[in-house]
Amino acid sequence: MSNTAFQRQVEDMKAAGLNPMLAYLKAGGASTPIGAMPQVQNPYLAGATSGFQTSQTQLANKQVGKVGAEIENVDADTIKKRAETLLTLANKELSFASADEKRQHINLMESQSKKIVEETKNISIEGERLIAVIKQLESSAKLIEAQTLTEEQRKQQIFALALKTLNESDLVAADLKAIKQADNFGKEFGQYKPMVDTVMNIFRLLRR
Repeated sequence: MSNTAFQRQVEDMKAAGLNPMLAYLKAGGASTPIGAMPQVQNPYLAGATSGFQTSQTQLANKQVGKVGAEIENVDADTIKKRAETLLTLANKELSFASADEKRQHINLMESQSKKIVEETKNISIEGERLIAVIKQLESSAKLIEAQTLTEEQRKQQIFALALKTLNESDLVAADLKAIKQADNFGKEFGQYKPMVDTVMNIFRLLRR
């Protein structure tokens, strides 16, 4: 990415109230390497660029309690605005061979998100609804992984799907109790932990 293009993205992110580090969310990476960065353990986030990986790794090391402290300083409308901005960027940066192929996979993501929202909308307790959404996201992730996509495309699409579904489920601004309940669920049921980690990282990103 050229310096000019990067600066435009940084300004766009600042205008939306997002950390400019998110401007590194690009499949192909920057034209100038940023140097050796630690590997992200979450398989759904490992396809991001080195700068974004570093941001994710640092955020993942925070305690959920830290997220709770930040929730008090970020209102729900701001969080949703940030989520929509980040989703627009994530969709824009999906890497596919053609525009038609990219649109096809975005449509699939939208249909999966709509399905999850519909199937979980009647769960009244927020923490239980968040866990139900995570379970459904894990099933959708398996469908995405079964497609003939590159590893990088799969990781990008799963991240975008999780973000979109949380936003449309009105869970992107979930309260601390619900977040802790979901985090404990991931610790208890290891098969869901990668998706739980993805969801926790999204919460942290939007509340920084």
